[in-house]
Amino acid sequence: MKMPDGSAKILVEGLVRAKFSNFNLVQKGYVEVDIEKLEVLIDKTPKVEAFMRQTINLFEQYIGLNPRLPYETVSVLNSIEEPGRLADMIAAHLIVKNAQKQVILDTINPEQRLEKIIEILNGELEILNIEKKIQSRVRGQIEKSQKEYYLTEQMKAIQKELKQKDDNAKEVDELRGKIKAAKMTKEAETVALKELAEWKR
Repeated sequence: MKMPDGSAKILVEGLVRAKFSNFNLVQKGYVEVDIEKLEVLIDKTPKVEAFMRQTINLFEQYIGLNPRLPYETVSVLNSIEEPGRLADMIAAHLIVKNAQKQVILDTINPEQRLEKIIEILNGELEILNIEKKIQSRVRGQIEKSQKEYYLTEQMKAIQKELKQKDDNAKEVDELRGKIKAAKMTKEAETVALKELAEWKR
């Protein structure tokens, strides 16, 4: 596949594990090697079956904590009967360092491969669970800060409202005092106090 910058990407799929030897430089400018196919077929003993189930179970937890991986992968894994293929399929989806993937790739025996994947998955799950706790704690602190900010702003608004009411009450009391001090006629004072009450509302 040609890339916009002029480079190219090539997808290479490994078909089998093999040991190579005898490098031969061909005249056409490429290298040929002799290979010996490496394949270990093992019986699905109860131990191997247990490894397979444990690997799928751990990988399911791994996907649950890792949003970058599609959950549908688990249903595909459940249909795989061959231990080596299962190990390789899970290894291909692990988001780990290349060195860890290389260890799995170099392990010929499928049972040992599953065992190494279980070990890697246990380590990754521990890290992902710690990350989740940290994220949860940080989110809680942010929510607490936001809540405190909201309550503080509400308190300020309430205090401002109360102050305005206090100021209004003070002003009304002052006006009432002035009306009393003016020594109006009874009728005029009644009208003035009524007007003041209406203004207060």
